[in-house]
Amino acid sequence: RHPGWLDGETLDLLRMYGVALALADSRWIKRGIVLELAIEPTADFAYVRWMGEQRRITDFSHLQIDREAELAAWVQALGALASRVQRVYGYFNNQYQGHSPESARAMQRLMGQAVVAPEMLQEQVELF
Repeated sequence: RHPGWLDGETLDLLRMYGVALALADSRWIKRGIVLELAIEPTADFAYVRWMGEQRRITDFSHLQIDREAELAAWVQALGALASRVQRVYGYFNNQYQGHSPESARAMQRLMGQAVVAPEMLQEQVELF
């Protein structure tokens, strides 16, 4: 979360040990810097966290922030990254747009992947 960690020495150390830099689209580091780092992986896999900047969201039942332009920029970065790593793991926080499952589906659509609508899923079994 601190841009001071994003220097050549730290990135070289991560590469030497095959540790992925956790890329975070968040309020702590400018998106442009993170997108540049995305195409220079430090391991054979990548991990991206879409955290967002809004801490005022209290209802997580639907999308509340339009981030299509930001997601489109990520689609380009992920396309470049895909040829450099074996896997990309991604995590959407509810604070990114207001509803993390729908944010993930939006990314899938933008990447041309099949999207499963929630109503097509089986009902979740009881946990307790």
